[in-house]
Amino acid sequence: MSKLSKLASQAKKTKPVAFTEEAIKNFTQKVEDTGVVETVATAKISYNPANDYRETDNEESIRSLAEDIDRQGLLHNLVVSEKVENGETTYLLISGERRLRAIRLLTDREIEKVKNGQPGDPGKYATVNCRVVKGLTDRQEMIMLDAANLQTRGGAGDESATRKAMIRYRENVMAEYGLTNEQVRDIIVDMSPMGFTTVNSNLIIEDNLRAELKSMLDSNEINKKQALAFAKLSQSQQKLITDEISALRQVCAKVDKDYSEELKKAIKGFFEATEEKTDKKIDEKLAQTAAQLKIRSAELAAEDKPAKT
Repeated sequence: MSKLSKLASQAKKTKPVAFTEEAIKNFTQKVEDTGVVETVATAKISYNPANDYRETDNEESIRSLAEDIDRQGLLHNLVVSEKVENGETTYLLISGERRLRAIRLLTDREIEKVKNGQPGDPGKYATVNCRVVKGLTDRQEMIMLDAANLQTRGGAGDESATRKAMIRYRENVMAEYGLTNEQVRDIIVDMSPMGFTTVNSNLIIEDNLRAELKSMLDSNEINKKQALAFAKLSQSQQKLITDEISALRQVCAKVDKDYSEELKKAIKGFFEATEEKTDKKIDEKLAQTAAQLKIRSAELAAEDKPAKT
């Protein structure tokens, strides 16, 4: 049985509507292969405010892409959702924000040339070929947006944005089509460049890791292996870790001390606790590490006190 057949078979068990292998293929189809190709005015295309990858696209990469488009033309169509309101048609971007930003940069350059008395063509990119998808609900647009990002950016770039896209995609697909968590996980594995281990670990982190520890992962204060280990602890155990680290951070700030080395030692101790074989041993090791960290924090705090004369 193929992977898609297996997913379809599993889906049939949880959804009364016939859920075929063809239906599963619709989930794993490349978003950039959907819709009907039409010529669209770029001025009528709006960026999607839900695109969380925007912050990872620096201006230098957009300029470089603009140069490629100027030399070779647009090699891949944008994907947009058609919106008709009060007789006016506009388009919401589903896939291709970097390309659209590059096109608008090229248009600005052409306008600037004309202003400076140089040969230019401001209308060169006034229209662009898009794959237009019609009749989508707001939720279906979100599903397509996250699918597009997971297909093209999953496994590369900002991992925080990838985790967020995965969670939102899962929630929307479960709500829209009645699939289970495991089924959606397998669909993400099948449609994206990420393997099972990466997808599953990202979901574990997003579902179980406290926000403070996620923030530390995203700022590279803890690594992925440590994050996964902490995610498997109870919320009270994780709170103990974050409380003591927060106290250390505050003390180091007060005495104007770089706390990175102190943090590494603390994380090492807490991580070693997760490697204990029993819950009792884990609790004991966590408590021991927390107690040692309290002592160290007190020592650092004492450095801020003036010496007695």
